[in-house]
Amino acid sequence: MKLKKENKYAKIAVYCCGIILFALIAGSVFTNFENAKAVVKKFFVVFSPVTYGFVIAFLVNPVMKFFENRVFKFWRTTKKSFKFKRVVTMICAFLVAASLISGFVAFLVPQIITSYKDLESKMSEYVLSAQKWVMETFGKDSRLPDFVVDFINVDKLVKNINSFIGDSYELIVDVTPYVFKFIGNIINELKNALIGIIFSVYFLYSKERLGATCKKIIYAIFDEPRSNGIMRVAKMTRENFEGFVVGKIIDSIIIGVLTFFVLMIFKMPYYPIIALIVGITNVIPFFGPFIGAIPSAFIIFIADPMKAIWFLLIILVIQQIDGNIIGPKVLGYSTDLSALGVMLAIIIMSGFFGVLGMVIGVPIFSVLNILFFEYVDKRLENKNKDIAVEAYFGSGNGDLPKKKEEECEPKEEEIKN
Repeated sequence: MKLKKENKYAKIAVYCCGIILFALIAGSVFTNFENAKAVVKKFFVVFSPVTYGFVIAFLVNPVMKFFENRVFKFWRTTKKSFKFKRVVTMICAFLVAASLISGFVAFLVPQIITSYKDLESKMSEYVLSAQKWVMETFGKDSRLPDFVVDFINVDKLVKNINSFIGDSYELIVDVTPYVFKFIGNIINELKNALIGIIFSVYFLYSKERLGATCKKIIYAIFDEPRSNGIMRVAKMTRENFEGFVVGKIIDSIIIGVLTFFVLMIFKMPYYPIIALIVGITNVIPFFGPFIGAIPSAFIIFIADPMKAIWFLLIILVIQQIDGNIIGPKVLGYSTDLSALGVMLAIIIMSGFFGVLGMVIGVPIFSVLNILFFEYVDKRLENKNKDIAVEAYFGSGNGDLPKKKEEECEPKEEEIKN
């Protein structure tokens, strides 16, 4: 009995020390926020090759699993042959990734560079052409009815549009050096990415052992129920990220390629750059299509104003096809988040982690959403209340709905038995 009391007090002491330590660390971080931020940034810079390795392994892993489970399914796996099979499937996965990247660089990058140089050299000509179109369409000599001209204050509108076009040209000229600086930073990061490939090879080759090691540590630190809970959350998080992030990347590649060929058929100006913008921004849920469509429409507008309208219609159709056909087929995954939940996830996570937060926010909030409502449902079940949301519509008198009678009370046959 005495031993049990001592264990109880020891556990309380450990919890108290943990809370005090956490409070001290949190207070130190808030009082020296800039220094703490610099330390965290330095940490990520030092460990960036490991981070690259983890990300590369995460993206290549589904391809490797495809080769293991589908292409080389006939391969009888024994303890000795497993390592050799893993090496073969890993090489195949990296060859597929390298082929896709090489094809992208060889086919699209030269066209993007050519389009960018052409756009920069003809910008002043396009600005004059766009201003002329604005004057002809909205000016006093336009074919618009008089009541429309009077209602929308055409002179002010023309002045604002011309000012916007002129400022945009200056903005593009000013931004150009920063674009090249950004490209230079990307080239510098290639060194870390190349080292990251080495880490990714190790992660992929030894992923089962690494997973088992983490599991061993968790079960050593925590008791069995908590360890099982941690493992379940880890599995749920992995499935959410694999289902959403990898699926979204594949979906965005399809949308980028589809946009490229559709815009090429419609002879849109600078379609390689625009297809790249649309494909990249499509990775961002909800806001991505808008973020990609606005600058793309502007690029087309300064080259050919009428085609900008057609472009917006084309993007609208492509997004409908993506949302109703391509997306559900490729992702095969539901976040269980409402539209409001998706917006909150993107806004909150982008505030902390920028563009990366916009991509990873939805799967993270999806896991938190599942865990929170599991807790809510469990509490309601303990109180013998209905867990269905529909049961709470219109219940404003303070009385919580009980479970259905057939669920709460045993049936007559059960009582007789």
